[in-house]
Amino acid sequence: MNNFTLKYSSHSSIRCQQRGIREEVINFIVKYGQSRNSHKDKKYFINRKIIKKLRYKHESFIKKFDKQILATGVVVHDGIVVTAFKIDKNFLWN
Repeated sequence: MNNFTLKYSSHSSIRCQQRGIREEVINFIVKYGQSRNSHKDKKYFINRKIIKKLRYKHESFIKKFDKQILATGVVVHDGIVVTAFKIDKNFLWN
């Protein structure tokens, strides 16, 4: 996303609160993460390879939230966060 202004649906706000996912982590994942198309939405995530590249530029943030960043996926539709979820080992990205 070039213009980085995310809005949150009421569903995503509730889900983030239930799952303990911070807004800063979601913004970071959408800004620096990989995306996959999912119907009309985009799913964003960050893997270890991306973390390794970003570690020096955002050292303190990654040190604080590294496990949460790696374990969180975000679904975005037209600049609105639809939901955020914890990634399981066997999650399919298609």
